[in-house]
Amino acid sequence: MYVTDTTSTTTVAAYQTTKEASQPLASLDNFLKLLLSQIQYQDPLNPVQDHEFIAQLAQFSQLEAVQATNSRLNTIGILLESSLSYQGLQLLGREVDIQTKDGVVTGLVDGVTYENGRPALLVNGQRIELGQVLQVRIAAAAGGGEEGEQ
Repeated sequence: MYVTDTTSTTTVAAYQTTKEASQPLASLDNFLKLLLSQIQYQDPLNPVQDHEFIAQLAQFSQLEAVQATNSRLNTIGILLESSLSYQGLQLLGREVDIQTKDGVVTGLVDGVTYENGRPALLVNGQRIELGQVLQVRIAAAAGGGEEGEQ
């Protein structure tokens, strides 16, 4: 029985090469491998000029700095999400003034919901973003009268 290929190996190889070429130098390892290959296979009669080598080392330093910055930004993002979550929980049972399209509304924070890792308050049965809160007060005790009333 004769079997024919449905996809040539050239097409697969071209796809893989295109896929790899479209991905940026995402890692320090890839950069170092590329730099080592360039040094290893350079023409001895026409070596890399000093200024080119220094430029490549500068790119390497920039890549390290960008990776460190990215790592710090990820940490800051995690801390911010944690802080927002804590902030939402601290408002449970508090009375808040909220800015809505209809004006300012006052209500009691009944709960906190999370969507995509971001907290939102439940006030009067409505989902409210933390940024809509204008003022926070300690809620008055239920069933209690004004101070001085009998």
